[in-house]
Amino acid sequence: FCSFTSLVLTTGAETLLTLLHIVITIITGYLTLAVVYYPLIALFGRVNPARLYSKALPMMLTAFSTVSSSATIPDSMSAAKRCGVSPKVYSLAIPLGATINKNALCIFVTASSLFLCRINGVEISASAMVFLIFFVLMSVIGAATVPGAGIITLSVILSQLGCPTESIGLMMGVIPIFDMVGTPVSCLGTLSSTFLTASEAHMVDLGAYNR
Repeated sequence: FCSFTSLVLTTGAETLLTLLHIVITIITGYLTLAVVYYPLIALFGRVNPARLYSKALPMMLTAFSTVSSSATIPDSMSAAKRCGVSPKVYSLAIPLGATINKNALCIFVTASSLFLCRINGVEISASAMVFLIFFVLMSVIGAATVPGAGIITLSVILSQLGCPTESIGLMMGVIPIFDMVGTPVSCLGTLSSTFLTASEAHMVDLGAYNR
């Protein structure tokens, strides 16, 4: 809140309109990602996805409040258990997913990088775009699962693209919003992947899932 207030006082209210576009873009990306899981569960899991989403709600609330996929691991495991996933699967898949499955962070870092490069007049060539995609995928895997970790990842990528890293200050006021919305989406993706993996291996108790 203090960063956001300082930003408005320093740059003027016009900045709010500029930020509004990137906020809408990233949040839309998060929501799209959450919707994509739905048909995948129905198609490959051959179950009603609405049940998984309802069983995942407590986990997503924890992810929203803690903004940490690692802190949400116990609730993620509980959600997987309620979905009938075998402990042999979720005891490995959930902690692994909390570490490397950061889909929402990929959306945030990519969109923010393009946004900051544009307002700083940094041209992104086709080769730079390919580099950006590859580097984002590699860097987010090693990102810490704590609030604000995306700032570090974003600063590294901006420096590689030749964009001033101090321009991150423009995003500081809205990054907590992205963290709160993006963490539940990433945790939902981990749970969905865990369920689909267990379903493919016939290690899902459909009776428990449908209860």
